[in-house]
Amino acid sequence: MFEMDVNDVELGISTADFIKGLYACARYADLLDVDYLQYIISVDHPNNPIDLTGQNLIQKQAFRKPFDELLKRDLDWSAIQEAALSLIQELHHMAQDRHDAYEETKWIELPERCQPVRTALWAACWSRRDLEGILRFFASDAKCRFLLSEEEAYLASGTSELRQILSNVLHRHDDCIEIVKALESISDRESMLLWKRTSRNGNEFTPGISHFRTEHAKIVEYEEHPVHYDEFKDASSGQVTLLKVLKFKSSAG
Repeated sequence: MFEMDVNDVELGISTADFIKGLYACARYADLLDVDYLQYIISVDHPNNPIDLTGQNLIQKQAFRKPFDELLKRDLDWSAIQEAALSLIQELHHMAQDRHDAYEETKWIELPERCQPVRTALWAACWSRRDLEGILRFFASDAKCRFLLSEEEAYLASGTSELRQILSNVLHRHDDCIEIVKALESISDRESMLLWKRTSRNGNEFTPGISHFRTEHAKIVEYEEHPVHYDEFKDASSGQVTLLKVLKFKSSAG
């Protein structure tokens, strides 16, 4: 019936075929997801897993009959439930691998004329401590998180809170900002600026990331975060996939 690397002798042919069917439906046909597999684990009697799905009718018909035939035979349902649990864990690992691969490849570098934020003006406003100029980049209801260090973090929601936080930050840090690289994730409408902050005397150098999302040419969610020098060096030399990108979380979360 189903083809899969399962021990037929140890489990019995019918039980092994049922497990092979679960794997085929979950891994290749996308007919069973974690919720359906968890249901199989929760019930104490054999059932046709295809009856649980609302997916492609042609695929359902192709898989329903083999399962119906197997349900007429003796099945070790506890072994099937153990296999469903293992399959759930495997699906979680597969989903995480896909997510990691996507995170590594979703960022592309854009020329300044195509960037959602004018990076030269952004850097100039920060360097000259132009509070009103910086605020103009943000939507009136923007949610922001400033992680200045492991011990120092600020949250803002809306222009009033953002103005207060920026006033404090700009008053305490008289630095020049240089944008080293601007990256964009088109599918997620997210952008990332890799920057370095240098003291006026040139003695201190702090690399970091600004990670944000825009709507109608305004920043609606923003987070900035310092990075280690090695990560900065890798990213600024073009090895963007090595950069540990901060996963965006709005201040509401």
